[in-house]
Amino acid sequence: RWASVTDDSGKGLTFVARDETFNFSAQPVTADALRTALHDNELVYDGHTCVNLLHFVRGVGSNSCGPDAREEFRCITSKNRRQLSFAFRVIPGGDIKDKNN
Repeated sequence: RWASVTDDSGKGLTFVARDETFNFSAQPVTADALRTALHDNELVYDGHTCVNLLHFVRGVGSNSCGPDAREEFRCITSKNRRQLSFAFRVIPGGDIKDKNN
């Protein structure tokens, strides 16, 4: 129902869902970079964090070589759209000084 991302000093954001759970990930590279890189040495780490909040993640199974996912875990159609509502909360951080200074 919530997740936080902070830096070494404790500054960051908390994401709080209003009604339901969500899937959360935070990565030091974009999804496009992960998709297009053939090798990990091709990834560029620029100090940014890419956060993904997803209301729905399809269950494993595609019916290509076994059973399909159960009905409630299949792709969403226009008839049964889902909506994720959440709030951001700023985490101001502590007085921890940068280790390099």
